[in-house]
Amino acid sequence: TSRFEACQKLIHAGATGDEVSKGLTIAITTENQNIAFLKLILQSASVDFEEGHALCLAVANNYQAHLKLMLEKRPNERTFDRAFEAALRLRNPRDQLKYCNILVGAGPPRDSCSKSLFIAVTIQKDELCRIFLEKGASVDFNGGASITAAARSENVGILEVLGGGEFKQPNNASLVPAFEVALSLSSPPAKKKKLIQLILDAGLQGPALDTALVNVSKKGQEGLPMVKLFLEYGASVSAYGGEALDICARSGNLELLQLLLHGRHQPSPEILSRIFESALKLD
Repeated sequence: TSRFEACQKLIHAGATGDEVSKGLTIAITTENQNIAFLKLILQSASVDFEEGHALCLAVANNYQAHLKLMLEKRPNERTFDRAFEAALRLRNPRDQLKYCNILVGAGPPRDSCSKSLFIAVTIQKDELCRIFLEKGASVDFNGGASITAAARSENVGILEVLGGGEFKQPNNASLVPAFEVALSLSSPPAKKKKLIQLILDAGLQGPALDTALVNVSKKGQEGLPMVKLFLEYGASVSAYGGEALDICARSGNLELLQLLLHGRHQPSPEILSRIFESALKLD
């Protein structure tokens, strides 16, 4: 065509820049039947033009060959982000999987995989989560946002994939927001306990666990199963001056008090003396 020949002469003469990069959109739309036109434009166009708009078009229109050619030009992180978003927006799950696999195979930056993992968790797609994790997506990215999203959507399966030890374990700071979300859920007790236990299995410890023990001690008998769980995972009864023990002593909940006194962490004599004072005030 005359378009092809004119563009070819100009590119061979050294045409570059945004005007040439605009040709990528033409290559994916009007000229999509003629892959030679895309190859020509790619000689001096940037696939990162307009945040990888041409790659997104190729994904949306199911043009695999066009996409693979553009991926050979090593897109930047922003372009990969946009292309993954386009792939994750596809209606057909098989196409989602196919295009995420193509993009992952092109060696995207780790952060692009981590951002895409978060989207995959949000749309609740286990298989896509695995693809990104296998490529090194970090569950710690953005403060553990993907783990928190899995807890919020009460997705046991995905939470298991993210923290179950098959991939790199999350760090404690990434687990805290997810733990807090799980504690506030109003789901059935068995499901809630399962979600919380998965977060504990992933390694949650420290002040967040100790605070949870104090709060659940306030619930009396109703809090018994959770108290057992938290003690089992190493919650400290000595935290906050032995507040959990004090709550039980003041309310006269002897079963709970007994449980707390025989947890993994033994309270110090000073704390026991303080709690004794509360016990003396009971009727």
